[in-house]
Order: sequence, then structure tokens, then C-alpha cells
Amino acid sequence: MSSVSEERRKRQQNIKEGLQFIQSPLSYPGTQEQYAVYLRALVRNLFNEGNDVYRERDWN
Repeated sequence: MSSVSEERRKRQQNIKEGLQFIQSPLSYPGTQEQYAVYLRALVRNLFNEGNDVYRERDWN
């Protein structure tokens, strides 16, 4: 059984998809404001995932 929660698995998938989109030549289908919200959500997910990885690390 995996120790990664469903919420975290979903967050990791959202990060993966977000980074793939940013690296693609496609333009965002919404407004500038919607794109800003999208980017803030991606940054928040990256920040939270980084914090979780840091907390799980054995620093001894």
C-alpha cells in the first residue's frame, strides 16, 4: 500500500500536467486573469509538494 495520500497523488498529477502545459507551445484558452489564477494554483501546489518532501526527508 502506498504511503502517498490521494490528495497528494492528485496534486502531483496536477503539477505534472501544469508543467507539461507551460512547456508546450499552446496558449492558455482563458483570459489573462484566469491564467494568473491557474499559475498561482500551480505555484501553490509546487510549494506544498516541496514542503511535504522536505518534511518526509530523514535529515539525520
